Amino acid sequence: MIPTKRHSKHSPSKARHPLHDVSPNPSPKRTRLQARQVRPESDPYLLDVGHIVGRVNYEDKKHHSEETQLHVARGANGKGSPKTGISNLGLVRTAPPTSNCLSNTADESNPTHPSFFRDYVEIWLEQTYKLHQQPPVKGYSSNKMDGISEGSTSSLGKRRRPVDEGVADDVDATPRPPRTRTSLKLQGGGFEGSSNASHSQSTSSRRSGSPVKRITDMRFFSSPVVMTGFDDPIADIPEGLGDVHRQITRYSRGIGVISIEARKDIQARQERSFRNIDFDAFGQTKFPTPSPTAVAHVASHARICDTRGHSEASWNCLVHSPLLDMALCDCGYPVGFLNCTTARIQPTELIPITYSGVTAESKMVDFAIYIEETAESNKGMTRMATLHPSTSPSWNQTFDPPLCTTPIAVSIETKRPGIEWDKAIVQVSIWAAAQFRRLEQLLGDSGHGGQDIPFLPLFVVQGHDWTFLAATRDADGRMRIWSKVIVGSTTSPLGVYQIVATLRLLAGWITEVYKPWFWKYVLGSTGATP
Repeated sequence: MIPTKRHSKHSPSKARHPLHDVSPNPSPKRTRLQARQVRPESDPYLLDVGHIVGRVNYEDKKHHSEETQLHVARGANGKGSPKTGISNLGLVRTAPPTSNCLSNTADESNPTHPSFFRDYVEIWLEQTYKLHQQPPVKGYSSNKMDGISEGSTSSLGKRRRPVDEGVADDVDATPRPPRTRTSLKLQGGGFEGSSNASHSQSTSSRRSGSPVKRITDMRFFSSPVVMTGFDDPIADIPEGLGDVHRQITRYSRGIGVISIEARKDIQARQERSFRNIDFDAFGQTKFPTPSPTAVAHVASHARICDTRGHSEASWNCLVHSPLLDMALCDCGYPVGFLNCTTARIQPTELIPITYSGVTAESKMVDFAIYIEETAESNKGMTRMATLHPSTSPSWNQTFDPPLCTTPIAVSIETKRPGIEWDKAIVQVSIWAAAQFRRLEQLLGDSGHGGQDIPFLPLFVVQGHDWTFLAATRDADGRMRIWSKVIVGSTTSPLGVYQIVATLRLLAGWITEVYKPWFWKYVLGSTGATP
């Protein structure tokens, strides 16, 4: 008798997916897994378990051998390393495939048997479900894979680093210093703060105040600030200011800003910017004008700052400071200049009051031209300290040490090219208003209260362009800002000469007009003269 050939379940004619294979006495666990819908034999079986996707490929090979591949990836995108797979969790053990790995007669305890694989997957699913019922760790993300085990968190899902409460996670935000924690102690019926608290309170008090952003907002100060044009036909310009304005206007047209003695040196220059200087630019000057080399050096630095987008501080360092030094240090007048970007208005009582009764926000300027101190002015400082022992003695609207003993005569605010004109006007206006109030206090202390105060020269510099303004006080207490004369520009050597001539004109006015007034009325108790 010829034995009948028995067909195996795994014969090519009746090939079945391994997970479809059912033993005669299936266990409950296997029955539940079989209830899952399985893809057709042509497609691999995809078992989606949260962020773990197990991909099992079964193919029939020649000689009835089977090859099992387990590819595990993290996330639905399929990227990852096999090290992050299920076997790394200790839940599924893999072994090299054998020829009978899919046989129904194989021992189900064999790690390569499909039943063994299914049991471990279900155990893993149950453990994952229990772990996800636990409350999330405070400060960390609620990733589905967080908390599986301490040893697996680094491989399955990177936890976010803790984020402090109340701190926004904004990488583009401007860096700020950490908040100062204030510890208060109850002493003597009141609260006493720590040293850090007192420092932060003093800093905040200096910066507090109602913001003033528009020029028109200053019209509603308790002592209003109004803008007036130099050429306004109905405005009565003060006599002293009118004379200075006429001369500055002449310089702004390039007339008489270079000494006649410098004509040969300038005509010898080959640069087009020097050859374009007209003969009207030469005239009789009280002091020698700067050399063409020095002027060309300033214009070159200004051009670099402009084309390369330098900051305001860079303009101050490379252009404005050398220009002020060139104009004032060799002019023969007892004046000096100072970069005063750190000088704040102090005391705060000098800051104007807004229409709502709130102190306006304090403002600062970039440079100040001052009168050099003398022995007589130092004696006046001593008398001031005796008269007001609780206040730091100062001739100005600031307690900045370099400016306490040197009366400010001209204030300069600088900006980058072509921006923030309104902001600059607000800054110099509030600064000048505080200076007027300080001068009124000094006049009251010297017994000359009510005395008229000369105008205060002001400059707003926007990159290359220097603009002259002036501040005066009306009889009704209003402060008037006179605007404006574009003095010159550092784009050309002629423009540099125009700025130098204007600064020297004001240095002469300080020496011949402002300083005698200051010595007579502010130091008038001694009868001193300059």
